[in-house]
Amino acid sequence: MRMKKVIIVGGDKVAYNLIGLLSEEKVYDVRVIDTRIEICERIANNFDVKVFHGDGTNVDILERAEAMGADVLIALTGTDESNLVACQIAKMHFDVALTIAKVNN
Repeated sequence: MRMKKVIIVGGDKVAYNLIGLLSEEKVYDVRVIDTRIEICERIANNFDVKVFHGDGTNVDILERAEAMGADVLIALTGTDESNLVACQIAKMHFDVALTIAKVNN
């Protein structure tokens, strides 16, 4: 069975809990992108996932995270605009099958 590639943009509480849940399952190839180095280090030290330091709305960072053809991209940053832009780039530029954006307002 093929592992499902899941990219999570953001590393705050909701994202951290989701990373924990998904990383326990052996069917997901989880990749996390966050702009804060301390969050990246915390996630890398606590979970067996690939972590990328950078902006999830940046095409180069998404390429490094191998977003092309990913099954899901979930944008969970604290900024609605960033979440929506990350999802739009993932859909239009990287052909991600499903995108989910956390939107507060």
